[in-house]
Amino acid sequence: MKRYLAGLGQNERLLLALGGAILVLAVLSFGVWLPLDTRVDRMRTTIGDQRALLQWMQTSAQEVRRLRQTQPRQPAEHQSLLALSDRAAREAGLGPAIRRVEPEGNDRVRIVLEQAGFDDMTNWLEQLVNRSQIRIDNVTVDNRPEPGLVNARLLLQAPAP
Repeated sequence: MKRYLAGLGQNERLLLALGGAILVLAVLSFGVWLPLDTRVDRMRTTIGDQRALLQWMQTSAQEVRRLRQTQPRQPAEHQSLLALSDRAAREAGLGPAIRRVEPEGNDRVRIVLEQAGFDDMTNWLEQLVNRSQIRIDNVTVDNRPEPGLVNARLLLQAPAP
């Protein structure tokens, strides 16, 4: 390699050095600088998106807190779970469908419905969960030949104190 360089003229060596410098600059630019710059731009975009998401979540959390404070809750402590679930089922129009309501321990109730209206049952369960904070532990629903009617077995649990 030294012989080759020694055999070159002054202008050729200068041209070769200039070409080498340009090659080194191109490798640094395209191999190091541009990938880092692209990654930094992507990170800036991601940070902006994450900040927007954080702002939305904080606003939503405030809205949820406000709605929880304004939504009337009927605490289940004033009535037993057995009485509350039975009364709510009858108010929802499920009285004729109730076949059995039996306690399972202190904080659970098993309810059996036959030929219950599916819409009435889902509205009743929504009321129990949203207003009375009762948890649904288990639900088994069997369809009936009549449209809109179901047989159901439910296990409900009282809210934690």
